[in-house]
Amino acid sequence: MEKKLYIFRHGQTDANKNDIWQGCLYDLELNSTGQLQAAQLAQKLKDIPLDVIYSSPLTRAKQTAQYVSQVNISSPQIKIIADLREGNFGEAEGMKKSELNHRFSEMVNKFLSPTYQTWDLAFPGDNSESKHQIFDRTINVLKTLVRSPENNIGIATHGGVLSALSCGLDFPKDIPFGNCTVWQINYDTDTGQFSYIA
Repeated sequence: MEKKLYIFRHGQTDANKNDIWQGCLYDLELNSTGQLQAAQLAQKLKDIPLDVIYSSPLTRAKQTAQYVSQVNISSPQIKIIADLREGNFGEAEGMKKSELNHRFSEMVNKFLSPTYQTWDLAFPGDNSESKHQIFDRTINVLKTLVRSPENNIGIATHGGVLSALSCGLDFPKDIPFGNCTVWQINYDTDTGQFSYIA
């Protein structure tokens, strides 16, 4: 038997627009472009009968989940799960990407495109997380969700979470991460394997 997970990133915020690094400490609302992106995402998913949508507690993800829920054929309930939040990026949060590239030039690309050799890197700062740590808490959530009765599950989350999942589950290297990207991940209950579909 297969469970289907529809995992989507939130729409654009002003931090995204202005190339500012935002993590779980940066809780911004969707801007007008992000609202349009979320509405377009909702149209893509409207005919998929989602049983439930689980969301990060951050505003940008919750707002995106609301757009999807409002037009979905099943009008699914939204439930918040803390461990779907974006990573804590320590001193990198709130920095312009140009400044980040200057200050942390050796690790930015390794952090953005992690491999098993680099995914334990973390920016300086209290409680700063590596992609490995983000993966561990996120995959624990997914393993719990696929044991639930629901078969079509929506998940509203963040780019850093998608990046960590892509690395940890060895998904294709060209997989998209943009605002309001949606992945379909199938879970085989017999083999216990997650597979990337689209």
